[in-house]
Amino acid sequence: MNMPTIKRKKLKKWGGKWPLSRFLYSVYFILIAAFIGYHLYFADKIIWKVHLNGHDFSGLTVQESIAKISNEFPQNGLIKVKIGQDYETDISFEDIGFKYLPIETTSKAFEIGRQSNFIDALESKLTSLFVPENIIPAYKYDESKMEVVLTEIKKEAGLQAGETHFEIIKGELVIVDGTAGKSFNDVLVKEKIINGFASENFRPVDEPLFETKPQFTIDDLDRVKNQLEEHINVGYTFKYEARVWSLSKEELISLFDVEKDPNGNVVLVINNLGLAKKMTGIASEIDRNPRGQVLEVENGKAVKFVSSEVGLRLKIKESSEEAKKNILAKTKEIPLQVHVASVPESENEFGISELLGVGSSRFKGSIPGRVYNIGLASSRVGGTMVPPGETFSFVKSVGGISRATGYTSAYIISEGRTVLGDGGGVCQVSTTLFRAALNSGLPIVERNAHSYRVAYYEQDSPVGIDAAIYSPSVDLKFKNDTPGYILIASVFDEASSSLEFRIYGTKDGREIEISEPKVLSRTPPPAALYEDDPTLAKGQTKQVEHSVWGASVLFKRTVKKGDETIIDDTFKSNYRAWRAIYKVGTRE
Repeated sequence: MNMPTIKRKKLKKWGGKWPLSRFLYSVYFILIAAFIGYHLYFADKIIWKVHLNGHDFSGLTVQESIAKISNEFPQNGLIKVKIGQDYETDISFEDIGFKYLPIETTSKAFEIGRQSNFIDALESKLTSLFVPENIIPAYKYDESKMEVVLTEIKKEAGLQAGETHFEIIKGELVIVDGTAGKSFNDVLVKEKIINGFASENFRPVDEPLFETKPQFTIDDLDRVKNQLEEHINVGYTFKYEARVWSLSKEELISLFDVEKDPNGNVVLVINNLGLAKKMTGIASEIDRNPRGQVLEVENGKAVKFVSSEVGLRLKIKESSEEAKKNILAKTKEIPLQVHVASVPESENEFGISELLGVGSSRFKGSIPGRVYNIGLASSRVGGTMVPPGETFSFVKSVGGISRATGYTSAYIISEGRTVLGDGGGVCQVSTTLFRAALNSGLPIVERNAHSYRVAYYEQDSPVGIDAAIYSPSVDLKFKNDTPGYILIASVFDEASSSLEFRIYGTKDGREIEISEPKVLSRTPPPAALYEDDPTLAKGQTKQVEHSVWGASVLFKRTVKKGDETIIDDTFKSNYRAWRAIYKVGTRE
């Protein structure tokens, strides 16, 4: 019997050469397309899965990141600090001048996946596809405020331990014996507070006490006392041109520390921190921007301009090194190293030719002291010139604010109360200049709203366009990103109770659009507070604080050059509700 013939088809194997090649080529081109697409999408954005303190910043542009940090990161925070078993206190952002830095933080986030080393950059990008990259924001705090906080903790906790040290008593150098006692690791406490604020991890800091005794004895310090007396008798002075800064005996001994060398011998050494503080103080008196004056304006253009003063910057590092050498060599006169921003030979080199923007405010109803301070501060800021690429600081430009620098008393906000204090009214000047910088389209580097609404700033403006300053930690800063210098000119008119700042420079085609401030929420003021006052007769009542509604306010600014958006700002202000306070007489 013949069996039927079955024809079998010859099947191709997927493992054959050409199908596999096509598959690999397909995968290759898909990966290349994905790689190119990834880079095109994130070309101007933070890469995938980059987090800041757990906040997702994936795919945000620079402007969006800055706005997110400004709006979503806490404006204040509290950390409970416990020392030993019996002492507790709360430390806030304000206590140490802590602030997140939106621009610097965004720069850190943007660097992820953009390292100069290609392998490192690629590794960051691949890792970010699966594991979030969490980074700590950039921040700043006031070192001097932190030192005050730690000193207060030691004082309030009753910790009497102290190192043997030198002091000037009745003009003589004496050695003060140290005391044994209890102390705590203040360096570690400082780190925990800063790291807690920076990472938004507000866990309590619990630091134990430990027994301590002085490292040095009276005999130890007696071995170097004669050397220190020799330095004291030199009479050191710091000098720049005709200006001289003398060192008092107290200042001089703060510039020295004692240490033990490898052989156990006690030696005098320069205290770098003390020297840096001294140099920083001198810098505040030397540093200045160049100054100039617009003499004539026609159709918004500065047709006549003169430069009147060069800019100065103390070279702190170089001056400190020079001071160390001179002090150790017992050279009396110590020269300071100063950078001079020379005036260009031609006024046209400055680029100050056009009016960039104007800011104005009114201060009708201000007391005479406040009016005086406004005029003084505006005159000190007016005329300031900012070179291209540099950042203007209001605090540095206006200088010291006290009776010693010419200011008088007017109302200021201090510790939750409106009280008389030196320099009241200077925030009218910073607020007005903030408005000028906004209208000029300049990048705002730092701006802080007031803690509560101030009626003066709303006389000719909607709520929410103000800028508080409090030297040295709360500042108004903006950057000159124009092609030439900018000149800040002030117009103070006491008769009309008005102040105006005009910013001149070189226009570069930027267009500015500022939205109307929007009130997001309102908070009614707390119930009035009545306080007994023995200086007032019984039955007499005096109102010392007026109630003000709190509010959360937001406005935006967009700055464009042609079709490109170069600045996209969001400014948010959170004003506390303010209660009325009455003094009630109790004197019979």
